[in-house]
Formats: sequence, structure tokens, C-alpha cells
Amino acid sequence: MMIPTAWRTSGRYVGTILLSAVFLAGLAAMCFVLATAGWRSADEFGHAASKYVALLGIAMLVLAVAGIAGLIARTRSTSRIRLDSVDGTGATAIPGTIPAFALYQLMCFCFAVLLLGASLEIAVSGRSILWIPALVLFCMGLFLAFTPGLALAGRIRRASLVLTPQQIVYEGWSSRTSLPWSDVTGVLAASMENTPLICVIGWDGAARNHLRTPSIRFGSNSYRFWKLEVQAPDGAVVLECPRLAADPHRLFRFLTFYAHTPEARMELGTPAALNRWATV
Repeated sequence: MMIPTAWRTSGRYVGTILLSAVFLAGLAAMCFVLATAGWRSADEFGHAASKYVALLGIAMLVLAVAGIAGLIARTRSTSRIRLDSVDGTGATAIPGTIPAFALYQLMCFCFAVLLLGASLEIAVSGRSILWIPALVLFCMGLFLAFTPGLALAGRIRRASLVLTPQQIVYEGWSSRTSLPWSDVTGVLAASMENTPLICVIGWDGAARNHLRTPSIRFGSNSYRFWKLEVQAPDGAVVLECPRLAADPHRLFRFLTFYAHTPEARMELGTPAALNRWATV
């Protein structure tokens, strides 16, 4: 099957990611050198700052690895499809990829520790003139710390796709969306900011979405800052392919087959679905 037009990656995009990764790796190396020099120096400020410079280097390195991992995920050829069950009903499940989720959490953790540590270091210095930047850094660090905190609480979790004979259930990082097969009208390949997407389209209002992350209220308005999925059209489920441990082209063919072959959906949750995956 030909690569969907929406998924074709330009050489310019690949070059940009690779150059960005090299640049970030260079910044990380520079941070490590400066941190080592500061740690060995007799200067009190340099010694204190070395910890945060080293942590900044780690964060830059994580960003570089995340960029390379994203490119690799686009060409994934292996899959981890398996049989599962949902409320006693047999299901075919595809788990989320671990590296993408872990790198995102690690990046947030590094920046959170960096900002919180720096704010506390400034606060205990006793210089009242620095309390405003210390407060700003603390608030930014606290906001970033919420992401790994919500992951530990189970509000943010690794993605997964579960297919039963009755419905499609997509567990995103921060939400759960379900769509009955009977309301599916088609499957489309799409892209957003060079991220390959699979859109399972249904009738307006057919999809049910449940957000697991909390919202923050400012006056009469409520904001949900930890909504980590692509905004799906009404009645649709949008799958971000790099977040699933499956070959996106095979997954696209698999979903398209069951969308257009209702009588075969009873295979889902049985070994026949695994055989279908191998041959589709």
C-alpha cells in the first residue's frame, strides 16, 4: 500500500529535525562542560549554579533524543498487537509506545526540578530584591511538576487502542474517547505539524470523550492546561500514530478493513484478528 499523501515526510523536515537534534546535543555538551567547571571552581555562585546548568544539559539531551525518536516512530515496522478484554468482552489491543511517553515525562521532570531548585536557591539567598523572579520560577516549575505528578496519579497515562466487536476505545495521554462501530463512516489519514494521524470518522455526537486531567478556573472561565491530545472533530476519534506501538500503515489498513466490513468485526478479540493483522 502506498504511503498516504498526508504522511509523506519532506527531506527538509527530516533535515530540520536532525540539525535541531545536533544543535541541542551541542548545547547539552556545553552545559556539561560549564557545569563541571563551575563545580570545580572556588566561586560560591558558580558552584551552586553548576547543578542547574547540568540539569539544563540533561533536558537539552532529552529534547534531542525525543526528536530522533519521533523520526524513528514514523517508520515503525513492528507492532505489539495483542488480545485483551474490556468488561468481560474480548478485545484486540495495541499498547502505547513507551519511549515517547517516558521522554515527555522526563523532559517535564527535568525542567520542573531546574526551575523549582533555582527558585528555592534564590529564595534562601536572603536577597529581597530577587523575590519576584524567584516566585515566577517557582510557579513555572510547579506547573511543569504537575505533569509527572498527574502521571503518578494515573490521570496522564500511556496511550492505547482497544477494539471490540462493538466499539473503538482510544486511551490518549489525558483522555478517553470511544466510538461505536455502528456509527463509523470512514477512516482517513491526516497530518498535523508533520505528525501522522488516523481519523476514524463517525456521525456528529457519536464519539464520547472523557478528560482525565483537572481544569483550572479563572473567574468565570475554566481552562484545561493538560489536554495532551489533538483536538478531534465532533464524532471522530483521532489517533496519533507515534504514540502507538504499531506500524501506522498496517494500522490504517486494519481499521479501514473493519470500518467497511461490518460482518468481520466479530473477529476482534479473537486469534482471527491477529491473523487478519498479519495479512491485511
